[in-house]
Amino acid sequence: MFAVVGTFNEDGGKPSSVGAKLIKELGIEEFFNGGTYESLKNFDFSKHDVVLWMPNIPNEEEKILPRLKAKNRKMIVISSKRMRDEYEITDLIGRLLKVRSNLGIAIYDGDRFSFKLIDPLGNIYAKTEDLSVLAAAITKRVEFLQSITRVPSNHGGEEKEFVIRPMFIDVIKQYGEKLSGFVNALNPNRFLGNAATRCSYGFPATRQDGRIFVSRRNVDKDTIDNSGFVEVMQGSNSGVVYFGGAKPSVDAPMQLMAFEYYKKVYYAIHGHAYVKDAPMTDSKMPCGALQEYDEIVRLYPNPETSRMAINLRGHGFLILSDNLDYFEELELEARPCPEW
Repeated sequence: MFAVVGTFNEDGGKPSSVGAKLIKELGIEEFFNGGTYESLKNFDFSKHDVVLWMPNIPNEEEKILPRLKAKNRKMIVISSKRMRDEYEITDLIGRLLKVRSNLGIAIYDGDRFSFKLIDPLGNIYAKTEDLSVLAAAITKRVEFLQSITRVPSNHGGEEKEFVIRPMFIDVIKQYGEKLSGFVNALNPNRFLGNAATRCSYGFPATRQDGRIFVSRRNVDKDTIDNSGFVEVMQGSNSGVVYFGGAKPSVDAPMQLMAFEYYKKVYYAIHGHAYVKDAPMTDSKMPCGALQEYDEIVRLYPNPETSRMAINLRGHGFLILSDNLDYFEELELEARPCPEW
């Protein structure tokens, strides 16, 4: 793990005592604790798989954090935010999504600093004034994130013509309205923006005539139509092969595996809410983790199952069905935010 803490400016910056203590608790050997902005801007972070990002940088300077993963897509980024004025947890979640951080540290002023460790799905892993407790929570979650499996999406050729069933499009839009309502209710006084809601309208998928179609990455499900889908198929090592110019949603690998296992299922919707009274998985998985599929099969081991609703702990729901009427029967409810 590499750490960046302290103040960075044209005058050489200033070290952070809190940052230094956290670095010590985490056992980090390579770090910056204050310095010039130029030294930070010119540093190559790509060789590091985990970066703790807690610098104080003048607002007028070019933002470095959003491009950290550009050279190392597997990098785990832990960023921080001083929670002053009217800044809320929902704002921090939006920021984590925007800059693609895997974890965020909310820092609260007071007689003593206090901290919350949170992820982009709104899960809290620590609430403490003790830096050793915070460090232990960071270490535990980072180790878990490093243990999960993700697979790439690979281009397989030009798009072939297809038409998604209009009735499924109607169901997706109905679910999109419900899900976006939950998102807006979290913080009605502030517009969270597309970054905070980009995966909150649901990830639909369908099997038609032996072909599988999933939603395109970052498409708005409020206005989705046929062009919002991309054809996919199973590649090697559980990877995804897609056709056309748009990449599939990050949950496509898990959805493909579900369609392969449950042969009678033709429709799927995943969203970041819960289905009332549905069974719950055990672990908190980030989007795109293949281990989520294993937990779904443990809950519904019979491959002949044709309809099911599963709550993915700390994440959302997955509904699989052989018909569209089943989606009408289910009741959605908002996830707690934050969620322990």
